Amino acid sequence: MAQSVVKWSGVYSKKTDEVILTATIEKNWHLYSQYISPNAGPVATKITFLKNKKVKIKGKPLEENVHAFYDENFMAHLSVFDDKAIFRQKIKVKKSTDLKLVITYMVCDDSRCLPPTDETLTIKIEK
Repeated sequence: MAQSVVKWSGVYSKKTDEVILTATIEKNWHLYSQYISPNAGPVATKITFLKNKKVKIKGKPLEENVHAFYDENFMAHLSVFDDKAIFRQKIKVKKSTDLKLVITYMVCDDSRCLPPTDETLTIKIEK
């Protein structure tokens, strides 16, 4: 079900040396930030890049389109994405390769949450 609520895509920008991940989120649903308290209730989004000797991951992904709101379900102020989430990960490319990553995420609407889901993406990296 979560797969039908969120559609993920990823591209490599040679110009900025970063992987750009985009989540398109169905209306009335929200996706949680990477940076929420583990005690808040929902599962934070986690992006895991699989080991690849041809690419060095630099720092943590930056988020765009995130906003805070009070979530009645969890009775907490949380950072979420509505409609679209963008994550930018700086990388250093040593050689062209396919970069694999796993995104663990959870989505909720005003009345229910779906179980955490893992989405696997492969991004073509051109040196």
